[in-house]
Amino acid sequence: MLSVVLLSLIAAAAGRPQLPADVSEAQCPNFPFCAPTAQDLSVFTPAQQAVIRQHNAIALANQPPPQVPGLAEHQAAEAQVLAAQGLSPGQLSHSQAEARVLQYEAELTAAGAI
Repeated sequence: MLSVVLLSLIAAAAGRPQLPADVSEAQCPNFPFCAPTAQDLSVFTPAQQAVIRQHNAIALANQPPPQVPGLAEHQAAEAQVLAAQGLSPGQLSHSQAEARVLQYEAELTAAGAI
């Protein structure tokens, strides 16, 4: 009986996620997701800060859309409305992406002039 309890205890301990040697539970309570939530940008120059903010905005824009029930039907209906107005949904999103790039370029130019 004691051996069954001991083996169960060992199996439970072995199945628990193990931290790497250089990471403590205090440093990373949500292991393996240890990335900081906010980045301290005060150590960077204004131009570097602008690039980091733009990179984060681009990464956020490139995340896959959420799995929402009925989203595909909504997008199809929206595409029909845009087509009835003579607009292409693909061209519209491309134009919006171009506008974001131009905005980021203007921010970088302004930060470089500082």
